[in-house]
Amino acid sequence: MTILRRLLVLYESETACLSRLAARGLTGEPAREIACYLAQATDLPAFYARIRSGFAADGVAVDFYELGEAAAYLPRLLDDPEGTILWNLTDGFRYYRGSYATSAAALLGVKRFGSPPQAQHLAQDKFKCSVLAQSLGVTTPETALARNGELLSPAFVLPPSGALFVKPNTLGAKVGIFADSRCNSWEAALALSRRIFQRYGDDAVVQRYIPGFDVRVSFMDAGVAAGDARLGIFRLAGVEAGEMGGAFMTMQDNWTLSASRSDNEREVASPFDRPATFRPRMEDLRTAGATTGHVAAIESAVRRVQRLLDLQDYFSFDFRVGEDGTIYFLECEVCPAVTIYDFQAYLESNYAVDLPTALRRSVQRAYARPLDYASL
Repeated sequence: MTILRRLLVLYESETACLSRLAARGLTGEPAREIACYLAQATDLPAFYARIRSGFAADGVAVDFYELGEAAAYLPRLLDDPEGTILWNLTDGFRYYRGSYATSAAALLGVKRFGSPPQAQHLAQDKFKCSVLAQSLGVTTPETALARNGELLSPAFVLPPSGALFVKPNTLGAKVGIFADSRCNSWEAALALSRRIFQRYGDDAVVQRYIPGFDVRVSFMDAGVAAGDARLGIFRLAGVEAGEMGGAFMTMQDNWTLSASRSDNEREVASPFDRPATFRPRMEDLRTAGATTGHVAAIESAVRRVQRLLDLQDYFSFDFRVGEDGTIYFLECEVCPAVTIYDFQAYLESNYAVDLPTALRRSVQRAYARPLDYASL
């Protein structure tokens, strides 16, 4: 029986992304905003030693490479494809290139840690994921798609009046969400779609604005025994000091979340200037008596989308809980930022372990999974 001998971690740094964007003529604030989606790669070096130490106990070597260092990591894949597993730390198919690594690994017969390539390509597209979720009977906000001021999907799916919410379709980390992303007319919504196209070259999702609060669902298969894993379902609380008083999170607020560290991760330091304006806290809905009724509905929605997209090993979901208690699916991430505060809180709360220990358990289970060419 072949055993795991090497974990190859491929990541895309903010600095490398900025260089690629500059080569395409995209610079300044928009480029920095796009690149901040890759912030977990900035945090990664602080974990190198502990991750390597944990896997060394199993006789597994760990290598970290940037995506652009193909001349260094491709020989390692070719030398021992059966004894290697690949983890691409970031997903994406537009400005971000991480998911292409899993496609290349599939060609070489190398196992992966994480979801299959088709899920990684699809999950970044908020509109398509919303349509798929609707087909499963999962509730989503009424949603339309616009490009540079023109609708690409029917407007009749949205109510004729009331507040609307506009955000980029394929950019994560709250990129492109400003204080005025909530608006009150179609004219304003289409104007925002023009701003998004001109600033980022992206389509815009136009949704009915849902008053309420956001819920982050996190998952990693890191239980002590197989089958012990469970979802972490948290409300991001203490955000009233944010730009919009907690009504919704903006791009500026997301920098606060990215800059927040759990107590055992104080050594993580970003070279980018992102001062935290407030400290969020994760409120576990499983232990919040007034909201336990939401947990079953969220778990059901996650299971349905997970099965359809074949999400594996680790992922996250974002939901919105309306003022009337209705649960709305917003999006899912196949490569969530495991190095920042919210995922660290999930691992500590659900498993009482740090990231290196969780990875050691979960990666071994992923490697034990048969290589299924139908889900490459």
